Amino acid sequence: MEQLKNFSIKSIILATMGIILISGIGYAQEWKPLVDWGHWRLGQKSDLDFLKKNNMTITFGSGAPNFEYVTRAEFDAEMEEAKAFNRSYHDKGYIVLRYLSSSLNGKTETPTDIPQKDQIDFLEFYQSRWENFEDYIGPKPPKDPTTWITVRPDGTFPYYRYAPYGREKTERFETWGCPNNPYYVRMMEGRIRAQAETGIDGSYVDWTHIAGETCYCDYTRRDFIDYLKETLPADVSEEKYGFSDYLNITLPTERGDDFWMEWITFRGYSVAEFHRRLRTVARQYNPHFMISGNVYGGFGYGPIAYDAAGNIEMLGAEGYDDFIYSEIQEFLDSAPRKDSTGTKITNSPALKFLTAAAHNKPVIIYATEITPPIFPNPSEQVLSAMAQINIAEAEANHTIFREKRQTPPGATMFYKFLSANENYLVGAKLYSNVGILASLNQYLADELSFAFSASRVLADEGISHVMLVEDDLLSGKINDFDLILIPYIPLLSEKKQLALGRFVERGGILLVLG
Repeated sequence: MEQLKNFSIKSIILATMGIILISGIGYAQEWKPLVDWGHWRLGQKSDLDFLKKNNMTITFGSGAPNFEYVTRAEFDAEMEEAKAFNRSYHDKGYIVLRYLSSSLNGKTETPTDIPQKDQIDFLEFYQSRWENFEDYIGPKPPKDPTTWITVRPDGTFPYYRYAPYGREKTERFETWGCPNNPYYVRMMEGRIRAQAETGIDGSYVDWTHIAGETCYCDYTRRDFIDYLKETLPADVSEEKYGFSDYLNITLPTERGDDFWMEWITFRGYSVAEFHRRLRTVARQYNPHFMISGNVYGGFGYGPIAYDAAGNIEMLGAEGYDDFIYSEIQEFLDSAPRKDSTGTKITNSPALKFLTAAAHNKPVIIYATEITPPIFPNPSEQVLSAMAQINIAEAEANHTIFREKRQTPPGATMFYKFLSANENYLVGAKLYSNVGILASLNQYLADELSFAFSASRVLADEGISHVMLVEDDLLSGKINDFDLILIPYIPLLSEKKQLALGRFVERGGILLVLG
């Protein structure tokens, strides 16, 4: 009986331990990042002392290696290391993000050579080691990765060579795969699946674009024809262009060609759908995985949507990007300040637009360069002031500022303040009863828009306002406003014009420019 009693006690203890262990496993699996801009303070390095000192809540985690640069044994080992790293940061309460490039890299003989397609690194991987990663990227495609590259009408392709500030470019180059090529997309789905498996909370995908003057591959032609069939009725196309035989279409190559606006809109749609597919795959392995593009906005979101297919309104829609990562600022020219003539320089209109396009999802702003060599020999006082004014401008417009290389004492003080007041920021949204309609469609149609200019005028007059995008006209958000300023009318669809009519019928005021 005593033995039975001891056995029973041991059984209870072991069962209890099993419950605790199972509960612990369940707890680890249920980590869920707080996706709210008021909680997000992004540290530019993962050093724990730095993160704690600056009250950061997000940092950069450890991700999966690229298939083409490792053996399978190396890949598996690095995956386990990444999982352990990310788990340890989650245990400390940090959200971890990871950079992911969509480029295809290669090397030429000299830094001045024009890259050739057969010089991309993925070609050697395709020829010798693809089979080692078929569980991630599927069977070897019938055509090699040189056919993935975005091409101009003559078959040539654009490329980029990176060099850190003050250094010479090297033999390394980057080019880009076509988001309409199913084999390239399948490889990228494998890449982001591996990222998700490491336990990171999300990736910002660099090179969120289709390079200008591309892509004219057969897959793009096929998908553009399908896009026209879905979005441009034949009778409308006949009336607009005198042509509706989409199967025999000549793809437009420059402004003024038939189907030009449909073409540049389709390119943005292709990038957005590419991101949606990556997000869908990643969430099969990490249900809370977040994705963002790395959308450069240093010379405006209109040009980026027009020439590079980075349509921020498409990417910000529900089911696409979960946050926005934008390289909006470059050098000191865009730092908020007064210039030598006394004119105030501000990024606020652009930040308001990003917040509107993202529908209040987190927006990360990266970053005014306040360090050498762009700003030679800055004093600590100057660095602190520059950081504080950038952080303040970002926070005032519902965005998150990320320093590039340094976090001076002034920034540390500001982050401490934000941390102490986080309970007021989480859940907070920009609000005003005055809204300005901003839309990239105006730019895509080669028409002027005065949304940013109107925002600046209202700000200079001390009139509080926010921006809204065209999608908001068909949602309940339109009811937030007493007055909506419309910088244009002709490009609005009939459905959206009727929505504005109902807004007026309910007592709203429309102010139309032009």
